[in-house]
Amino acid sequence: MADPAFAVDGNYRLVAWNKGVERLLGCEARSVLGRRCYQVICGTDVFGNRFCGANCPVLNMVRHDERVNSFELNLPTAKAETTRINVSIIVLRRADAEFAVLHHLNLSGLENRQLPRLETATSGAGKPQRHAVEQFSRLTHKIRNSLQTIIGEIEILNLPATAPSESRVILNKVNEIDGFLREASEYVAPVTAPLSVEDPLVILKDLQRDVETDLAGHGIHIAMVCKDTLPELSADLTKFREAIRKVVDFSLVLLPKGGEVLLGARQKTVSGTEFVELNVAMMSERSLACEKKDLFHPFFRVNNQRVGLSMAVVREALRRQHGNIIFRKESQHRGVFSILMEARSH
Repeated sequence: MADPAFAVDGNYRLVAWNKGVERLLGCEARSVLGRRCYQVICGTDVFGNRFCGANCPVLNMVRHDERVNSFELNLPTAKAETTRINVSIIVLRRADAEFAVLHHLNLSGLENRQLPRLETATSGAGKPQRHAVEQFSRLTHKIRNSLQTIIGEIEILNLPATAPSESRVILNKVNEIDGFLREASEYVAPVTAPLSVEDPLVILKDLQRDVETDLAGHGIHIAMVCKDTLPELSADLTKFREAIRKVVDFSLVLLPKGGEVLLGARQKTVSGTEFVELNVAMMSERSLACEKKDLFHPFFRVNNQRVGLSMAVVREALRRQHGNIIFRKESQHRGVFSILMEARSH
C-alpha cells in the first residue's frame, strides 16, 4: 500500500492525489483535483504558523532550481486531528519547461520511533547494538522515501491514461520492496503505542468485513464462528489488528487455488489465568504446502513464493504484548493459527 502522496503543477493546481492521501486527509480525488493546493492542504509549520498559501516556499524554490530538502508540516487529518508529517519532494519536469511537484507524506517519522530495549551484559556492550538498530532504522526510512518517490512518479506519468503493462510490473515490484522494508523496520525497531481495551469479537468482525471482498476475488470464503461471550483484551490494538490481518492475508499464499478461512475465538484458562484464544483456520481441497516448523522463519517459501518477514513480524509483535502464536497442521487440507492473549484483568 503506497504512502500518501499528491502532486501540484506550477499554478498551484492539484494534478494527482492517491488513495493514501485520501485516507489521511479524508478528501476524495474527484473533490480536490484542479483546486489550489493551499485551499486543500492547509498545512502549518512546526510552530503553528501558516505554511500553505499563494506564496508557497516549495514552489518558489523549484522555480529558482533550488534543492528542496525534506521538511515537516502539521496537517489536519480526516480524524479532525493535527498530525505532524515528514514531507519529501521530487520535481517532475517536461521538455516544455512545465513541471509538477510530487509531495510524499511519510507517516512513520523517526522522531516517533522507539527503539527496542536490548538486553546485554553491560551497558557499554549494548551501545554498538543500539547504534546498529538505529542506523538500520534510518536506512530503511531513507530507502522507503526513495521508493515512494518512484511509486508516485510512475503513478503521475501514467495519468490519466491506463498504465502500460511494463509500468504496472515496475510498480508492483517497487511495492514489494517497500513492503519488505516496512516489515524489516517493524521487526527491528517497532513503534510503540499506549494500550487500549477491546472486545476480541469486535476485532474479528471488523477484520472479516475488511478482507472478505479481497479474499473473494481470490476464490477464498471467510466466515466467523464464535458462540462464547469473551473477556476484553488490553493491547496495542493497532499492532494487534495488523498482526491478525497479516495472518489472514497469509491465506492468499497458502490457498492459491481458493479455499476457506474460518475465524473463531474462545476463552481458555491456563494455570488459573484467563486467556483469549483466537483461531484462524485455513482449509483447501488441495494439500497445504507448508509445515509448522517453517512458517515463522524469515523468507521461507510457500507455493514457490518467498513470504518475507510477515509471519516473523507477527510472532514478534505478539510476543511484545505477552502473547503467542502457533500453527497446527491438523490434516493435509487444514491448518490452524492459534493466537493466545491474556485476558484483561478487572
